[in-house]
Formats: sequence, C-alpha cells, structure tokens
Amino acid sequence: MSEPSSTMEYTLSGVLHFLQVEWRKSEREKNEWAIEKAELKARIALLEGERRGMENLKLVLMKRVKMLEYALRQERKRHDGITMTTALGENQPNMKTDTANKDDMNITPLSPAVVDNKLREKSREVLKSCLQEINYLTSISSKLPLTNALASRTTTNGRSPVTTDTNESSNNDTGSTTIGTRSQRNNKQIPTAIKKPNNNTNNNALKKPIIDQPKNNLDVEVPANVDEVAMINNIKEEKEQYSASQDNESLSMKIQEKFHLSEEKVMKLMKHANKNERNKLQDEHLLAGDFDPNQIGDIDGQQQVQPKIWKPRVTIKGHLDSVRAVCFHPKEMVAASGSDDGTVKIWNLRRVTGKDGITPKKGALEEADPYITFRGHNSVVTAVSISASQNRVYSASLDSTIRVWNLPSGDHGLFSPVDPSLNFATYIGHTDAVWDFKLSPTNYQKTLLASASADGTVKIWDTEATGSLLRSSLTFDGLLSEDSQGSRVAPTSLDYCPTDTNKLVVSFANGKIRLYDIETGQVILTFKGSGASYDNTVNTQINTLAAYPTMPIIVSGHEDRYIKFFDMKSGGCIQTVSGHLDAVTSLDIDSASTSMASGGHDSSIRLWDLSTKTCIQEFSAHRRKGDEGVLSVKFHPSYPWMISGGADGIVKIYHHGY
Repeated sequence: MSEPSSTMEYTLSGVLHFLQVEWRKSEREKNEWAIEKAELKARIALLEGERRGMENLKLVLMKRVKMLEYALRQERKRHDGITMTTALGENQPNMKTDTANKDDMNITPLSPAVVDNKLREKSREVLKSCLQEINYLTSISSKLPLTNALASRTTTNGRSPVTTDTNESSNNDTGSTTIGTRSQRNNKQIPTAIKKPNNNTNNNALKKPIIDQPKNNLDVEVPANVDEVAMINNIKEEKEQYSASQDNESLSMKIQEKFHLSEEKVMKLMKHANKNERNKLQDEHLLAGDFDPNQIGDIDGQQQVQPKIWKPRVTIKGHLDSVRAVCFHPKEMVAASGSDDGTVKIWNLRRVTGKDGITPKKGALEEADPYITFRGHNSVVTAVSISASQNRVYSASLDSTIRVWNLPSGDHGLFSPVDPSLNFATYIGHTDAVWDFKLSPTNYQKTLLASASADGTVKIWDTEATGSLLRSSLTFDGLLSEDSQGSRVAPTSLDYCPTDTNKLVVSFANGKIRLYDIETGQVILTFKGSGASYDNTVNTQINTLAAYPTMPIIVSGHEDRYIKFFDMKSGGCIQTVSGHLDAVTSLDIDSASTSMASGGHDSSIRLWDLSTKTCIQEFSAHRRKGDEGVLSVKFHPSYPWMISGGADGIVKIYHHGY
C-alpha cells in the first residue's frame, strides 16, 4: 500500500499572510526592545545623578569640617595669647599713685587653679560670643546634614582640647574619624568654673541676652548650621530680597498713582505675579531635572519627524442597521449616510471643525446628530452622493430606484416639520437592485448619473433634463438592444474617467473590466488580466472601482482580497497588491494627494501610497457583524477628513494630522 503524500500546498496568499505575521512579530519585538533600552537609559541617568549628588555632599561636608578645624586653631592661638598676657599682669604688683590708700590695700597673689579657671571661662565666653554671632548671621538653616563638632574638654594646662593636623584632615578616612571622636567628646563634663560677663565685644549681635548655663554642665554646643558657604549665600539672598522689596514698593506706588487703585488691590496683583513667576521657575527646574538636554533634543527631533496620521474624531450612532454608503459634501463639512434600515441621514459636521474646516476643535471626540433624515426607500440603501452645484442628495437602493432629495437650509433642525418638497424626484428604470452609481465630475458639460444594476444594465441619466431623464442603457457588450434580452452579466461597480470626460469604466460579476464611450455606448477596451483570478464564483468577483483623478489609472478591489492597478492607455495590469485579510469592499483616492483608502470585511481601513503602492497606515475601524466589516470609505474633496461606514451601524469621521 502506498503511503498518503504529506506534501503541503503553498499559496501566495498563505505565504503573504505568514510574512505579515512574522513582520508584525518582529516589529513588536523591536518596539519592546526600544522601550526596554529607553528604560535602562533612564535608570542609568538616575543612578549617575545620585552618584554626583553624593560626591557633592561629600565635598560640602569636608568643607565644613575644615572650616570648623580652622576656627578651633584660631581660637586656640587667641587663647594662648590671652593666657600669656594675663599671667604677666597678675604677677606684677598693683602700682597706684594714691599713697594714702596704699597701706590699706591687701594684695594677695591668686592661686594657679583660680587663674586657670578664669582663663578658661574667659576663652569660653569669647568662643560662645563668636558662635552666637555666626548663628545669628546664619539664621536660615542649611540644607545639608547636621555635623556635630567643637566639644570642649578641660585639661590641666588650660589649652585647647582638640589638636588636629591639617594634612590629616584632608584625607577622607581621617576626616570621618575626627568627626566621630568629636561626637564622643560631647558627652564629657567640664569642671565648675566662675562665669564672667564678656565686655570686650561691640557687635550688635551680642545685644541679645545670654542665658547662664547650670554650673554642673558648662559644655558649649555648636550650632549645626555653621557653614561658610551658607553664610555667603544667605547674605546675598538678603541683599537681593531687600533690593526686590524696594523695587516692588516703588512699582506699587507708580501703579496706584497711574490707575488709581487701592493698596490692597495692588498687593494682590503683585502676589499673583510672583506666584506665576515661581510656578514658571518650578516647571523649568522640573524639566531640567527630569531630562538630559540631549534627551530633550532627541524628543523634539522625533516630534518634528513624526508624520501625519489619520485619527478618529467623531462617532455617529444614528442608524439602526449596517451603514453601506457614506459620502461628503464637495465643499462643506456635511456628510450623508445610507443604511440597511432604508434611511438616508444628513450630518452637519461644522461644529466639530474650526472656521477653516481643516483643524478640529478641541474635545471634538463626540457624537453627532443628523439634522434631517430622508425616508422613501423600501429596502437597503446601497449608495449615496451629494451634488454641490445642484444642492441635492442622490441615493440608490435594492428596491431598484434612485431617489433625489433637496438639501435643506442650514437652519433646519432635527425636529423641524416634514417638508414634502425635499423629495425632488425618483428615477425608475431598473428592474433589479441598484448596486452603485456615480455623478459625473465637475468638468463635464452636463451633470450625468451612471448607475449599475443587478438587471445587467448600466443606465446613463441626465439629471438636468425636464422630460425623459434616461439617456442610454449599456450592457456587457455595448448598447442595449432588443436582441440582448436574455441573461446578462451584472455590473458590480463603475466610475467616470477624470482624464477623459467621455469615458466610463465598468466592472462586472465575471471579473472583467471594460471601458465605454458614453456618447456612442461602444466598448473601447477590455482590461487585460482583470478576470485572470476569476473562478466563476462570487468569491473572486470585483466589488469596487476607483479612477485616479489626475492620471489614467484604474484601481479595482476584489472579493479575494486583491487590489489591482490598471493602465487605461495600454489596458494592462500594472501591479497587484494584497493587504486585507478579507474581501475588499471600498476604494477611494484622495484628490489632494497620492493616497488611497481601502476598506474590507476584516474590519480594517488601510491607507496606501500610490507612488510606491505600499500600505502606510492600518487601523481597525468597525466591529465585525456576520461576515461584514467596513462597507464604505470616502475622502473629503476639499478638507483633510475621511468618513467610513460599517456593519456595526456606526459612521466614523477621521482627521489627518499629528
């Protein structure tokens, strides 16, 4: 017995789908890596900032230690000089000129212990006065951590208790050991001594009363905010504040004299101005602290390079069933939509755009209400269009009719009374559903309407005629004749050729695309390769056509997910692309750029660059209902807006911007 073959069949669509899945996976991983890289860079910048902060803190602490050691050395030298001078003065006899009282005076030399206590007390008072003066000048506390130093300790010879070497204090380890030793010496007690007032200083800072300490504890605690750097900064700040206050006073006086305002109102204005200035400075500091200047430059560059994209702005939920047709007014921000519920609704979108119609208003992500609803069709509405020159709305339906409606004035409201005159006319001629119709471009001499129906005919209507509106009927082979009354190939879509005002391109259910002469009704050209993928089923038919506005190019959207480009001059297929995961239902080309929009049953809208035939943007637009997704997509002829309708019964408006 032969084993069954295990060979796999590879199809082009399957390979393309696999490549798309892999490409999306690689792009997702690439984005994740980029995000992780940015997070690590931010973490590195944060750690480097913390390291620099610790180094600066270490330098400031070493400066404080050296400053305190220098103050101790200076005080020790002063203390030694006072000791020598006092000793010499106490050993000499008291020479007085008054001989009458010389015998009565009893001069007794002081003991060395009493002299030592007096000298220590005097030096302690001098040191305390200096520290109080420094504390008064540096009343604003420093932002640095507190440092405990300068604890006094008595010795028998009356010298300064702390002896440090300058070379050793410059070392980090020695500096930390010195601080620890001084903090331990704070706990030692000093023997009792007699306290004398200090009369040798004339500084204004000493006018404050000095509180006597208890006799059992005469340790002098050094204020923690003694910092030479802080002292200088505080003095500068005081000067700046004083000058600023003087300027504010003069400015307030001028404002009061000029505008005749009260002092309270002027003070409120000045406070408000200062508050705004402080908030601005805080924002600048935050920006400077959170980002590196190079990183800010990179972000600005990325914002400048970022291209424009389509974003949803308005969501409309007025229909009760699927929306199969949408269109814009050629010159105004007015839209029309046709639905499976048999209604045609007109939407006024002026309130969601600016005066120029280009930029959307802030907060325009909202719903809109129709200002009029046309009811007259007995079945599904398949196509809608607005004529700016005639101020009319055209709609086609499965009920085989084409109806014409007059657009109401701008003051017409949602609850305005019904006006029968708005129902202008009804085109009756088709015997089956009307799938598509198009109005002739503005460069045509007359406003013609071409409609494609399931009865196998394409009819040309003269919308400006007063008598018979039907001008001619076309079939797959040409003009309709009595001999061609049998089975006909049904047309599925059509469009006028903007580059040639007398030609009409029509697609048929058999996958063929043909070019017709409107005046004679003859077939000019059958595009080569248009029906190459047709397999005699509806799964490979053509659903939609779009003509390039400035070049002789025709684009077709197929049920088997392909989009094909044809040259009208040669009649050949230029290129075939595939991007949708399901049938392509709608195509439209932007007349102001080289962009094309396509909608499909995969619920997505894709934007294509026609110069490179590549997809530049893709997004999900509507929810899938049954086997249908996006049913219609149209650009605005004058403004950067786009509209879409879907099987979920929602109409969405998109704006092209950043």
